[in-house]
Amino acid sequence: MNIAIQLGHADDAIRLAAEVELPEDASADLQALYYLTTAYAYSLRGADFAAVFALQQAERACPEGIRYDSMAHQTLQRLARRNHHLIRRDLARLLKASGLD
Repeated sequence: MNIAIQLGHADDAIRLAAEVELPEDASADLQALYYLTTAYAYSLRGADFAAVFALQQAERACPEGIRYDSMAHQTLQRLARRNHHLIRRDLARLLKASGLD
């Protein structure tokens, strides 16, 4: 997924994300990486609802990921610029958790 994103292939990253089955006992770091990467890819495609959902899952798995991960910050900033009214409240909470509020 990361390679697809680096190559500018967000659609491929989303397709790959859909094929991933995270085991229930996956580490918090692995879960956070998966969800942060997925959120970033969705934000590139303008799928703000999916991006916010993935960010929420990443925060549940590993709150430090939202706070310190540069991909999380880029995703949150992109979503904040678009300022979609239906996700504003959830986004505000994520921005606060990230320290970007």
